[in-house]
Amino acid sequence: MAVEKLWDAFERIKTYFGPDKKKAVEILIKQISGDLNNTHFNEEFKKFTNIGNNYRIRHHETNKAEIKEDKYLSYLFFSMLNLLNLCLVSLDQVDES
Repeated sequence: MAVEKLWDAFERIKTYFGPDKKKAVEILIKQISGDLNNTHFNEEFKKFTNIGNNYRIRHHETNKAEIKEDKYLSYLFFSMLNLLNLCLVSLDQVDES
């Protein structure tokens, strides 16, 4: 499932700046925020982490809710893809400087 692969990439990018996810995410959010208030991105990261932990995207335990409708999977796919793209573009700009 494509959404699962994006969620795996999301979990991986959260450790880009080190194994301590909380500290690494703070650094990453600072990098991607630029001139925008980082509160929005903090909320995005928390929202996607919560979705990934509570639905059958990455975890397939029976107590996790299944997303059955394609419209929701499509929404999640493109939302996550946009966030990951922003992260990658921002990190690429940092690496170039």
